[in-house]
Amino acid sequence: MGTIRESVEGSNLDRIHAAITETIAARHLTFEMSDSPLVPTEEEPTSRATGYVDLGEKVIDAHIRTIFPAAGLDENSPPAASKASGTTLYVELDSEAKTWGSMAYSGLGESLVAVLYWLRSVTTAVPTARAGDYAVDMDFRNIVTDPGVDVRPGIEAAGLVGTVLQAQVHLDEQGLIANIAMVLPERILPDGLRVDSRVLALSLARSGPRAVVLPANASGTSVEELTDRLIED
Repeated sequence: MGTIRESVEGSNLDRIHAAITETIAARHLTFEMSDSPLVPTEEEPTSRATGYVDLGEKVIDAHIRTIFPAAGLDENSPPAASKASGTTLYVELDSEAKTWGSMAYSGLGESLVAVLYWLRSVTTAVPTARAGDYAVDMDFRNIVTDPGVDVRPGIEAAGLVGTVLQAQVHLDEQGLIANIAMVLPERILPDGLRVDSRVLALSLARSGPRAVVLPANASGTSVEELTDRLIED
């Protein structure tokens, strides 16, 4: 028979797991995602994305603003449109010419809302002072994937395999995931690039279904080509 402490921790963990399942089942969500350096510098970019996702159809419609002083991008820089469908990612290359690039990616587990699925690997959950707030641990030494959504490529690309991350999670009044925030440690990416500590945050809200029109004539591109284009622009 478990102790009272084990029972309490188990119920909190069950609550988080149930919240993940119910949030994914809600399917139609709006979101805000930010990825910023823990210690801001002109050499480290900050990305802020807002958009809509249909988790059932695995479709995303978003706008991303990159703040990167070293490349001449600031708060006044226009956001770039981004869409995704299944395992294809579309990025707007020129808003005036309406040209788009497309590339393969692993899907929702590597997307702007990936951390919702990464949260499947939560192992502990402790409520904090504010109602609905939990401090959680995610253990990527034993990655847990969602049916139909493989998170491994995204976690591998982020250089987080084998790590244990702490995160703050907030549940809304309906018990759905409303906010996830975490500090990603300094790490080495698979291509050998060292990345300083960064703050990753995702906010979610229930939405009605929306029609997402995908680009009809997107040309193939790559992350490297997009990065070079960003720096040149």
